[in-house]
Amino acid sequence: MEFNKLLEINGVNIKRIPTLNALAKYPVTLFPVSRTAGAMQDQIFDLLMDATIRRGDGIILSSVQKEYKDEISKFIQRGEPIKFVYQGFPFKCHNPVETLRRTPDLGELACFQRLMDINETVKQIYSPGVTFTILTEGNSYKNLFGASQKELEVYQNRCEYFTRLIEAEKLIKFIDFLDLVENKGKFLKLCQKEENYIETNEIEHFVPVMMRSLPIINKVSFEDLLVVFGFGDNSQNLTNFEKEFAHYIKDAAKELAIKYLAIQKAKKNLDVVGSRFQGSLYISTTVKPDRYSFHPIHRKTRLFPHHGVPILGSDKVDIVYLGEVITSPEIYTAVYCGDDIEDAPFYFLKGKQHMVNRYDKLEK
Repeated sequence: MEFNKLLEINGVNIKRIPTLNALAKYPVTLFPVSRTAGAMQDQIFDLLMDATIRRGDGIILSSVQKEYKDEISKFIQRGEPIKFVYQGFPFKCHNPVETLRRTPDLGELACFQRLMDINETVKQIYSPGVTFTILTEGNSYKNLFGASQKELEVYQNRCEYFTRLIEAEKLIKFIDFLDLVENKGKFLKLCQKEENYIETNEIEHFVPVMMRSLPIINKVSFEDLLVVFGFGDNSQNLTNFEKEFAHYIKDAAKELAIKYLAIQKAKKNLDVVGSRFQGSLYISTTVKPDRYSFHPIHRKTRLFPHHGVPILGSDKVDIVYLGEVITSPEIYTAVYCGDDIEDAPFYFLKGKQHMVNRYDKLEK
């Protein structure tokens, strides 16, 4: 799909910037904090539980809190950075009403800068700070969502380039999850076996997400896709074709949800992360009752970088679906970067409230 032509037809304004360097920013503390009385591991855990960093409002089980504090204590005793590990960053979503790129943009860059800010915040009371290992998921899910091996490689290489751009190579490292699996054939068989144990209530919960994540065929017009996925004034008045297509993608999403959940369960059952990263704190970007979770970009950002397009605001980067831009083109500006590797907007501006002072060029 020719997205640049689509933006032009819909009257989206265009702006160009010369280089990505202008978007690199210094790490900042997310909120001020000072050392107080009490065990250091308790202070660090309480800091991480602040709503600015932590995602979710529920109470973390006391046993889980103790587990995290015990591991933090071990890092403190050794005087080392606290090591976090989590899974994420597969590839860009292939649904054209969500995204328009195949390579990383300001969404991914903002997430890495966010990790730098978390480190800077922790360093206020614990100078070694933290580090992050990201277990990339591209090879785990590429066959489900239509991603090619070349696409995965370009996406991951670009993510690594972003960490070099903001001088975060020592803070953020990437490892493909499947590279940790010793017997990949056994893992694939386990995934297929797990498909038989997926419960109906689990499937229904994931269907909306899977519908938006399906690789959409090009034969369906963008206008029909917008309507089917609920964008614009006609989203309640579907044509017969659009109704049939909506029914088709719902059924396809159910099948996709089964396979996706089976892979998740197989990963958990193998306990690859626990066995290969003993001592590291395993965290999540999604809210779970038995796992610490953090905001990937900002506590008011509702989507992950690969599921939408980034909107640069005065105080944060938000992620929205491309459908929101196309159906309200008069309030958005598409920003292209001269040294980008893809001829597509690197981010969007919304309205007239944009301020660039927080994203000054990183001085060397």
